[in-house]
Amino acid sequence: SLISNDDDTKSFLNFADPDWIITQTIAPEDFTIAAIDETSVDLVWEPVLYVQGAGFYEILYTESLDEPFVAIGSTLSKLITTLTIENLDPGQTYYFAVRTVSIEDGVLNNTSYSDYRISEAVTLLESQ
Repeated sequence: SLISNDDDTKSFLNFADPDWIITQTIAPEDFTIAAIDETSVDLVWEPVLYVQGAGFYEILYTESLDEPFVAIGSTLSKLITTLTIENLDPGQTYYFAVRTVSIEDGVLNNTSYSDYRISEAVTLLESQ
């Protein structure tokens, strides 16, 4: 992925290829927790602009931001923008992250991972 905060670099890229930004592997926007129960959460996000080619969204989790994120699920394509994560511990607090993964496909020469988009802390409901 090519991302720049430098205005001169952005101007050059826009001149060289006006559509360059829509082909980048970037993190999805508006990552939210749509539903919570005792052992699962429903996660939703906005799709990235570049959904062509092979790829998916990877969901990761951690119980503390001091610990590394661990992969817990993925979608089948970049067109799918929701995923339910199940078999979680009741009453436990989690942080979730989503990232875009674009897979080598003949056009893209390598697998590319976006940065993480991290959720707010979410505490699952206690068992009744």
